[in-house]
Amino acid sequence: MVRPHLSGGGVPAPTPEQLLTAFGFSVFPVSGKRPKGEWSAYQTARAPIETLQRWQESGSDYAIATGPISGVVVVDTDTQEAEEWAEANLPPTPWVVLTGVKDPVTGWRGRHRYYRSPSPPDSPTRNRTNIEVGPLRRKVVTTDDGKQKSIGTGLDLRGQGGYVVAPGSSHPSGVRYEVTNEWFPADKVALPVFNLAWFDAPAQEAIKAPAVPFKDNTPTSSAFERAAKWLSKKDVPYEGERNHVCYSAACSLFDFGLSLSDVEGLIHKWNRSFPSPLPEDEVRRTVASAETSRQPPQHPKGAKVGTVTNRQSSEGTRPELSSINLPTPADEESEGGKSQFDILMEVCEVQFPFFFNDGTAYLSPGESLAIPLESKKAEQYIRHRFYKETGKAVSTENVSKLIAIKTAELSIEGPVLPVFRRVGRVDDTYFLDLCQNGKVVRMTASGWEVTQEQTEVYFIRNGSEEEALPVPEPGGNVLKLSEVVNVSESSLKLLLAYLVAALRPGFPFVVLVLEGEAGSGKSSLARVLKYLIDPTKELIRAMPGQERDFAVYAHNSHLLALDNLDRITPGQSDMLCRAATGGGFASRTHYSMTDETVISIQRPVILTGIQGLVDRADMADRVALVQLERVADQERIPEAELWPIVERIRPQVLGGLLDAFCAGLKSLDSVKLDRLPRMADFAKFTTAAETGFPWTQGEALAAFQQTRENLFEQALEKDVVALAVLEFLEDRRAFGQGEWEGTSSDLLAVLTPPTGLEDRWPRKGSKLGKRLAKAAPLLREKGVVISSRRTGKGRFITLALKSVSAKASFLSLTSQTPISSRSECDKTSDSSKNGPSPNCHSPGRVTKTSHPKTETSPELSHSEPRGYGKSDESDGNDNSAGTFFIGHPSEDELPEGWESGII
Repeated sequence: MVRPHLSGGGVPAPTPEQLLTAFGFSVFPVSGKRPKGEWSAYQTARAPIETLQRWQESGSDYAIATGPISGVVVVDTDTQEAEEWAEANLPPTPWVVLTGVKDPVTGWRGRHRYYRSPSPPDSPTRNRTNIEVGPLRRKVVTTDDGKQKSIGTGLDLRGQGGYVVAPGSSHPSGVRYEVTNEWFPADKVALPVFNLAWFDAPAQEAIKAPAVPFKDNTPTSSAFERAAKWLSKKDVPYEGERNHVCYSAACSLFDFGLSLSDVEGLIHKWNRSFPSPLPEDEVRRTVASAETSRQPPQHPKGAKVGTVTNRQSSEGTRPELSSINLPTPADEESEGGKSQFDILMEVCEVQFPFFFNDGTAYLSPGESLAIPLESKKAEQYIRHRFYKETGKAVSTENVSKLIAIKTAELSIEGPVLPVFRRVGRVDDTYFLDLCQNGKVVRMTASGWEVTQEQTEVYFIRNGSEEEALPVPEPGGNVLKLSEVVNVSESSLKLLLAYLVAALRPGFPFVVLVLEGEAGSGKSSLARVLKYLIDPTKELIRAMPGQERDFAVYAHNSHLLALDNLDRITPGQSDMLCRAATGGGFASRTHYSMTDETVISIQRPVILTGIQGLVDRADMADRVALVQLERVADQERIPEAELWPIVERIRPQVLGGLLDAFCAGLKSLDSVKLDRLPRMADFAKFTTAAETGFPWTQGEALAAFQQTRENLFEQALEKDVVALAVLEFLEDRRAFGQGEWEGTSSDLLAVLTPPTGLEDRWPRKGSKLGKRLAKAAPLLREKGVVISSRRTGKGRFITLALKSVSAKASFLSLTSQTPISSRSECDKTSDSSKNGPSPNCHSPGRVTKTSHPKTETSPELSHSEPRGYGKSDESDGNDNSAGTFFIGHPSEDELPEGWESGII
């Protein structure tokens, strides 16, 4: 649907088509203030009218690429002080746009002033931010919490390499950009020609007349000495202002006529006087960026500035330089032409989008791929692209110089774009990277689609063919997974729920633990699960020995699969919990004394090991447990037969998972749980996603709750303090005694350590108090209530044992409706070799029957959780609605009208 022709203040805004045809602007789509995908090509070529009409039909907002391509330079004022200065010092222009920046109190709005861009062969006007001119100066203020905060001048310049949001489009705040005058007739000749001296002349005066003038500015003083004295008078910058202040100071030092080496030496010396100095390589990049900004590249007379065309190659459609008059490149200057560095910069600006995210600069060679700029891979792309365009090799010095300058520029000016690994999210839209020729799955509540167009996000890839996922099959079947896994029905549902939740970034993940004796297929199952949604060259690996190694592994994979753990140490348990629910891993940056590198991760985790792997309550709350039985020798499948089956079912299983994922997004707001476990996001989303699975809603969550109870039993058996407290309180109840109160030392005196576990018993009351706090979740599950109060005599602990009634599940649905695709559950495989699909007539659903029973495939038989359901007179296979609860009640604990049964 075409976005309506908008107007502001009664003045119509030009349509995107008019911006191109009538004004000659280069227009491209944006979301908020960010470009949708690659946009650097539109700095040197305009999108054709057909493409523009297609964007217009999608209802996109638009931006105008400033500089020579559109013939305009825009002065942006974001504050009233900046607007007052512009009104008094800049020539009037008929084209003024009210921006979306609005003062919430006064209602004042920012302005975009359009001026005609200087024509070639004059040097193009480049972007500048927070320009200091006249009374406009950056300030550092102290906030209410005592932190230092920088306040910019609010005066920016948008020229070559920049863009402004077009009138009629929306600011992220929802305010529309409005024109103040009629823009017709479209006559840019009537606009004043922009002159950089409007800003530079006052700025020069400010530099030559600093607030603290030096007294030895005489012909006998060298430029270096005067510059050094001027720098010594400057205040040391605050944290967060170091890059900007060093950049500004370096620009001023170049105005003294100093060479690059002299400026770099002075800035390095000044930087060492900071309380927290910048890294030396960052200082070098900042100085190099200042040198480039003070000496913009010139286009010699007769040289043609490049235009962009589309070239079809084996690498896809990418822009190329089709009409640059390229002189013979050399390491430095080519006689009568451009330097090799200038040509390299021009080639890269056209060929690659550059952007910034989370402290790292990136370039993209296409296909939604993000490559860290300071990496060997990025250097290879730069060299390759330069050679393809010029037929010559580029010098290492020029490549390093370009990387340094672009890194400094992006860290200060951006743009900032989202970067993810395997899965990503922007607002309510989710993405799955197939790592296959740029194909990405876009997922919303309305459904999913595979696209090869540039998406709103970029992905980091390891670059190996093993990463690729197949194109998912629409209307897939998740139950095909039963052909290659050795688990019970309820465990299969839990595995599928885990995989769906693993596709949802930005929320805590549960840790999947696969337990079983040798020969139960734990490692093979872990490989299959990872291969389904996040294949890598090494599907499973051992637990890294150091936290730093674990952080690197997590940074380079989405799904972490750690195999064959004998035990989990307390440190490893904390590390795994932080990885699953979200946390940071920090280490000192290489070749730096004070800088720190922080890797923030949130990843789904799979662990395999022997029974009793999880023995800590804090981790048990985050774990989904699947226990495997040993596979009989006659039922084993060789690897050579297993993986062809996996390869065949993978598109169907992935398609089914995506269907369930989108169903979960659609149903999420309607899911109401009676109570929430610690992993509340997992519980709610997987319950919502079950509307897209071929079984009754709530069964996966019931399986998750049952594994949680089993894990707490395991953890309780290994906690000597919890066992001793429980035995102590049960003995008191047997003798008719109630709650107990006393200090931790008193408690140590009355407790008896379990037989054979005396070596793990705390020796001091303070130690017992800490151990009791860690055991509190385990004891709470057994009905033990622990409270404490502090008096003048110390801290008193109260212990009480309450009667444990039948436990209700997290989910109680009074109107469960089986989904339409339930009939798929009854289908079995036509190949006995691959094993039948599990029968999904809900073993976790209570039907209206006086004789509940379980229907389970013999090959997948297992011990089902005990429970109870409301008895009714009807056939046991009825799919009618019911209410179910999970627990282990005795017959005398059942409410009236309920009966015990397998669920």
